[in-house]
Amino acid sequence: MAQFDVDGFVATEQVTGSDEGITEVRARVTLNQDGSMSQSSRYLKQGKWVDGHSVTYYPVE
Repeated sequence: MAQFDVDGFVATEQVTGSDEGITEVRARVTLNQDGSMSQSSRYLKQGKWVDGHSVTYYPVE
C-alpha cells in the first residue's frame, strides 16, 4: 500500500517468513527541493518499530 502526499509517499508492506521476526516494513520516500530523493525505512520487529536504513539519491549531471 502507498499513501501519497505533496513531498512523496509512504509505502507499507506486510512481511511473512522473516527469520528476524519482521512483520511489517514502512518506507518514506521524499522528493527534495534540490532534485534529490531521500528514502528511509522502519521495521516492525517482534512487535516494536526499529529504524532501518536511509539513503539519499542525487541526480547525475
